[in-house]
Amino acid sequence: MNSYVSKVGYSLVTFLTLAVACVGQDFGGLQLPDELGAGFGFGGDTEEQVALTADFEVDPETRIADVSLRATVTTGWHIYSLTQKAGGPIPSEIKLKVPSTAALIEPWECTTDPETHIEEIFDNLEVEEHRGNVVWQSKYQLPTDYDFEAEGLKIDYSGQACTDGLGQCVDVIEEVSAIFVGFAASEPSVTEYVPFSEHVKFRGSISPGQAKPGDRVKLEIVSQPLEGYHVYAFGTEKRPITSPTLIALTKRSGWSAASPVASVDPKREETGIEKEPVMEIHEGQVSWQIEIAIPDDAEEGKYKFEGLVGFQTCNESSCDLPEAFAFQGELTLVRENPNTEPVMLTLEPYEVVDGDAYASVAELAGKMKWGLDGALVSEPIKPIQLVSWMFTAFLAGLILNVMPCVLPVIGLKILSLVSQAGSQRFQIFFLNLWLGVGVLFVFVVLATMAVFFGLAWGDQFNNHWFTMGMISVVFIFGLSFLGVWEVPIPGFAATSEASKLSEREGAIGAFFKGVLSTLLATPCAGPLLVPAVTWAVTQPASITYTMFVAMGLGMASPYLIIGMFPAAIKFLPKPGNWMVTFKELMGFVMLGTSAWLFYTLSADYRVTMAAFAVFLGFFCWWIGRIPAGSEKLQTVKGWGLASAILAFGGWLSLSLFGPGESEFELEWQPFDRVAIQDEVDRGATVFVDFTADS
Repeated sequence: MNSYVSKVGYSLVTFLTLAVACVGQDFGGLQLPDELGAGFGFGGDTEEQVALTADFEVDPETRIADVSLRATVTTGWHIYSLTQKAGGPIPSEIKLKVPSTAALIEPWECTTDPETHIEEIFDNLEVEEHRGNVVWQSKYQLPTDYDFEAEGLKIDYSGQACTDGLGQCVDVIEEVSAIFVGFAASEPSVTEYVPFSEHVKFRGSISPGQAKPGDRVKLEIVSQPLEGYHVYAFGTEKRPITSPTLIALTKRSGWSAASPVASVDPKREETGIEKEPVMEIHEGQVSWQIEIAIPDDAEEGKYKFEGLVGFQTCNESSCDLPEAFAFQGELTLVRENPNTEPVMLTLEPYEVVDGDAYASVAELAGKMKWGLDGALVSEPIKPIQLVSWMFTAFLAGLILNVMPCVLPVIGLKILSLVSQAGSQRFQIFFLNLWLGVGVLFVFVVLATMAVFFGLAWGDQFNNHWFTMGMISVVFIFGLSFLGVWEVPIPGFAATSEASKLSEREGAIGAFFKGVLSTLLATPCAGPLLVPAVTWAVTQPASITYTMFVAMGLGMASPYLIIGMFPAAIKFLPKPGNWMVTFKELMGFVMLGTSAWLFYTLSADYRVTMAAFAVFLGFFCWWIGRIPAGSEKLQTVKGWGLASAILAFGGWLSLSLFGPGESEFELEWQPFDRVAIQDEVDRGATVFVDFTADS
């Protein structure tokens, strides 16, 4: 159902886009489509912000694949979790694309819990963010006829990367090839951890192992030092001399957890050292219990808990080096008759490639937020709060007119206003009013898509068909500006009826200029747009519509003001031959704009779009060859033939260059010296592809 309504939303916006291509833009006899390319926010290369790699191993007996997807997020940026709740930022989404017949056994889960905080702009919604290195894992049952060693797996990832704080956001949509790394070796679970020194042993459990939504469970870590040895009390950071026991929950399904509580009080000993005068130790068995609250709305199923423990064992004369281990366990939620038996944790050594494992745990433990949170209760929106947000939305729409991403169309706006300079006051107001109505119309459509279809600002550009439609519109307008073609003017333009039609066409042209400029502005995000939109989409439908209308009024306000005070146009240059040259220069701007839109298109469709652009150019050239004032039959034949060739070109481009898998396609892998050497050692041929950027 969601897929269906999304298609309906995309179809609605695409219809508006294609309608613009069919309407003549006629202000003062000059065909100048206004405000094209208004939303090309140069948000940066998504590949620079998020680097994705994937691999998998397979159980040779069951053909169950353990799949891992890794993301490296640039410092200063973050992405959002798979479990980010609706009404907030765009969550990450992961799907196995190839083989499409593989059966999902365990859903995608992140190995670490996201960083969470409450955002006021989302009406106190909890926002879940990942920074740095992120790993998601899943299990799939592979089909028996699929050669996973040769073909590998392909994963579709989609999400959004944003700078820390309110600022720039870019969409991340990528197909990732997962590399087969070997066959999985089944190993028995280890429920006890003993370090190399053997001076202490650890075990852990979740009690009970089954629970109901709304219950509370306890995760317990037990330490048992040898006689004569001790571990230090629980702490949240390394101290000047001692190394306290650290506990960090790296995965807890977003549930709140109380701070660890020791089963016995630690023994306090004076050190006589100024930096740390007292140390706290546990000489015998001790356990730390963490109470975890299960939300009332949690669904039935299995939930994983993972974490790290850092510790140090000492006796009266010496200490072992600080160490760390990892633990994981699984809790099952049921609705009735839960089993009260505990579930043992699996423990294993924790190692880091470069650096100190204990220091790594200390860094994570320092970021832990302990505490059992109560339910968040949304307060009613106060009138002053709504007014302030509406003012913010108005400014966001106003600023959208002068953002760097819309600068290429500023000249078109000026040219359109200049063409009105000699018009009557009523006509100027009339045309600018219709342009403003076109702007507001699209904002109302976007509000509808947000309320009913769940599409946020700019989401329509995630649809490759919509993006290709926008490329086509901008491209053919660029050719029109360069004189390759133009919408023919009817031969009865001098009649009195034509005068009325001219006024009607001017209104329609102004309306669709507003529509097109707003559609093209949707990939652009100004300084105030992000908080205004994100707050708006979390509110009731009436407030969402009010906020979007306020943004539309902000964007349309310059035209409405000029319509009411047309004397301002007198300060602009008078119409003349310079407008023709300026129009042709804007044609090159339009072609550059279509090139930028082409860059944002999914790589699978770029060759298809390039081929289709050739047929688009031929279509415009053919229409341009139809003599002005031709008989109706000749004009219809010319348009019919050109349209048929264009339709054939679209089919041919998609058939020859559309996305699809080739049996000759090479399965590229990231550069790895060790992997290359392994292939060479077994006599395989290795082809290394590198460029000047490598």
